[in-house]
Amino acid sequence: MGELLCAYKLAACCGVDVVLVDGLGYDLVVICPDTGLVLRVECKSAHKLVRDTPGSTPTYHFSTSTGSKVRKPINPQTVDVVALIDMPGERVWFRTVHSLRNRKTVKATPAKFDKPDLEASSWNEVVRCFQ
Repeated sequence: MGELLCAYKLAACCGVDVVLVDGLGYDLVVICPDTGLVLRVECKSAHKLVRDTPGSTPTYHFSTSTGSKVRKPINPQTVDVVALIDMPGERVWFRTVHSLRNRKTVKATPAKFDKPDLEASSWNEVVRCFQ
């Protein structure tokens, strides 16, 4: 479901063409008509909030790694963009793979997903990094 939500947000909010792919090490191929960029997007979804300790702010935990037995950070040679997907809120925050700094888990508060133009603004920021 995360891949479909992400593809919809990219097309509707960001005005790009999206192709869903399977088995290539990423989930979507995005073609930016304005710039001619072709970017590979890995979708990572979170379905519930987690409290790390009692009384702490609940956060979404995104597993930003690959591999079933040995977990490795996402390879920047294979993926350009990671889409962090807040499934309950139906919001998507786009980040470059390099901005994750080889972390295997990314934690984000619900407030990170509350911006009214989150999808378009975070996508535009990612595109600027690749131009």
